[in-house]
Amino acid sequence: MKVLLIVGHQPWAKGAHNAVEGLYEYDFNEPLAYKIASRVKKASVIVDHYTRGADLVRWSGKSDLLLELHCNAFNSKASGTLTLYANGSVKGRAAAGILQTHFVEELDLPDRGILPRTAKDRGGYLLWGVSQPALIGEPFFIDNDGDLLRARQRDLAGAYAGALDRLAEVWK
Repeated sequence: MKVLLIVGHQPWAKGAHNAVEGLYEYDFNEPLAYKIASRVKKASVIVDHYTRGADLVRWSGKSDLLLELHCNAFNSKASGTLTLYANGSVKGRAAAGILQTHFVEELDLPDRGILPRTAKDRGGYLLWGVSQPALIGEPFFIDNDGDLLRARQRDLAGAYAGALDRLAEVWK
């Protein structure tokens, strides 16, 4: 199984952040992506960065699964983990369930579930813009100090790697 692991956002548009620490989503996820890749044993992982538009064409069909790393944010109080997939994608739904299970078991945060997205929903551009199943992982709320601390203290890279290894075992 070949996995394309994408760091969400860009160095110049870093996504959500934690106001107390000044930590942005991109800055949290970039080193995490390489930790995940180094720990996956049963799949081939390629780490890349997302710059929009042409990247979707470049990535489409180039792996068995595309997984983009993100962190949620809302009001500094919301908490939990969720995984997004393209509505109607049978493989995407199954993969999202495995990833979500690993997130919840490792982080022990509220399970916000796996959420299907249409092409018009937030995140839909990516999920629907490639031919392979695609997921967006939102394992915690970066603007919630408790969630961020939990993500740092627990083995988030191991949760991702465990999910990818499990997917490699069952992917057909």
